[in-house]
Amino acid sequence: MRFNKRRNCPRRAVFEAVKDGDVVSLDIGLFFKGFHSDMAKTVVMGEGVKVARKLVGVAERTLDIGIENIKIGGHFGDPGFYMQKYAESNGFGVVRDLCGHGIGTNLHEEPQILNYGRKGTGPEIKEGMVFCIEPMITAGGWRIKKSADGFGYKTADGSLSAHFEHTIALTRGGLRVLTKL
Repeated sequence: MRFNKRRNCPRRAVFEAVKDGDVVSLDIGLFFKGFHSDMAKTVVMGEGVKVARKLVGVAERTLDIGIENIKIGGHFGDPGFYMQKYAESNGFGVVRDLCGHGIGTNLHEEPQILNYGRKGTGPEIKEGMVFCIEPMITAGGWRIKKSADGFGYKTADGSLSAHFEHTIALTRGGLRVLTKL
């Protein structure tokens, strides 16, 4: 795919018309003064079907639960455990092949931050860290595959999915969500 040098976007991108009921996710990154940020939001277009509205609401709450369970001195398995528990208790799957990540001068840095897990496992959460929490929740199974265009992903079983993400910094003053609008 060739990119337009002025806009850094695909020159010949093909987009289907968005229809009532479609679930649309936007994953947005910003590079400013040598540093990255990353965020995502999912919406249901129009009224949508009940399962789509519930999926998006649960996915957004799953992100909030992940953030609420980030504690200096804890471990990254802690927010993953609570995100998985909440999503699955609502009848949804949690994608395991993609995860949150450290972020800074590179878009994707260590540590990898799973959206599932066990409490007390994973890297220790420390003051000064900047990272992204990004649960990806499905209405079906958790497996995904590359989309036909080779750029995105879709669920392996064709079920709906929703994705939310925030960039977070842990400072002396506490946790700061850098991408909250």
